[in-house]
Amino acid sequence: LLIAYFKLFEYVLSIPKRRLLIIGYGFNDPHVNSIIAQAVKCSELRIFILDIASPVKFFEYLSKTDDGKTIRSGIYGYFQYR
Repeated sequence: LLIAYFKLFEYVLSIPKRRLLIIGYGFNDPHVNSIIAQAVKCSELRIFILDIASPVKFFEYLSKTDDGKTIRSGIYGYFQYR
């Protein structure tokens, strides 16, 4: 079942110019990050994030990996919320 959900996630993000709202994901799964990064590169994915971390700390953490740097380039909105 998880494989089917993963493939569906990958398919949906491969559709051009999608928007993805991320709430509560810590970007600690390299497999998920890879799919998100690929969608930013190839499908012009636009990402909006709602997180409790300060933007400075969040972007600093995200910039530690190549996929993180790619994901960062696809972020169009970051909203800090507690």
